[in-house]
Amino acid sequence: LLCDDVLTTGSTMNRCAELLKQNHAVFVIAAAASSTTPREKEQENKRCLIKTKDNTYYIQSTLSNLMKQLDNRFIKCSKSHIINIEQVDYYDINKNLIVLKNQEIIYSISGSQKKKIQDKLRSQ
Repeated sequence: LLCDDVLTTGSTMNRCAELLKQNHAVFVIAAAASSTTPREKEQENKRCLIKTKDNTYYIQSTLSNLMKQLDNRFIKCSKSHIINIEQVDYYDINKNLIVLKNQEIIYSISGSQKKKIQDKLRSQ
């Protein structure tokens, strides 16, 4: 059984299935928790979950578009998270996670964002 969290183009799943077959798998069953839509539809189907101290909101937007509307307190720390740098309790670079003041944990910080996050935290 081959499982993936998101099926986008299928190339990762296809490559993994090929490798399993090359290593004598009799058959491969593939499953994905979700899939993406074609690029044109993707933009109109995007919803962002926004958590504040008091509420949770959903808005129709992409993270990139949302990021353009935010001030410099906010930083995109991964493909799926924007954080308010003022709400960071600590950043554990070795474990690659951010703990927010509300004790929520953001895992898998993008490698390209690590230095930016460190710099922003130091400048506070």
